[in-house]
Amino acid sequence: MKSILEVLSNYIEEARFSDILNRISGDDKFMLDTLKKERDRKFTEDRNLPTQTTLKKRYNNKKIKVWFNWNHTAKHNLVSRIENRTNLKSINEFSEIFINAINTILPDYIGYPINRDGRYGIYLEEDNISIIFYIKLNRVPFGESNEIYVDVITILTGEKIIPKTVQDVFYL
Repeated sequence: MKSILEVLSNYIEEARFSDILNRISGDDKFMLDTLKKERDRKFTEDRNLPTQTTLKKRYNNKKIKVWFNWNHTAKHNLVSRIENRTNLKSINEFSEIFINAINTILPDYIGYPINRDGRYGIYLEEDNISIIFYIKLNRVPFGESNEIYVDVITILTGEKIIPKTVQDVFYL
């Protein structure tokens, strides 16, 4: 027996942004103009990728500082990957989303499921992007340090993290 979602999926078509714009009536000119400006806005490199942040929550009553290293080279340009693989319109927009994701998983997941240094992934459902990174806990779980190092490896479109290649994937 088919589920209700399987049956309904045969009758529901995915709405494209351009179709929605074409169906807005002339009375909604302001909204139409605003949506078109947002759609046509060019990507801006308004700042560099973030190098560090201090987590919002404490771990064992200590402020934890997270340092970021980006796998950003001439051959592996993360800025162009952000531009081409996401719907985001600036580095600033990406940085805010990324820092919020890091604050969501750290420090709450230290110990479990982040119990050792290794490769992890985040899938951001709302933005439909995946970020693969390497975490070096730097003895934070043992109270010997208050700095964590994160090497961002790549940014992918969609949910494309292969679970066998990472310790764990966080779905946000």
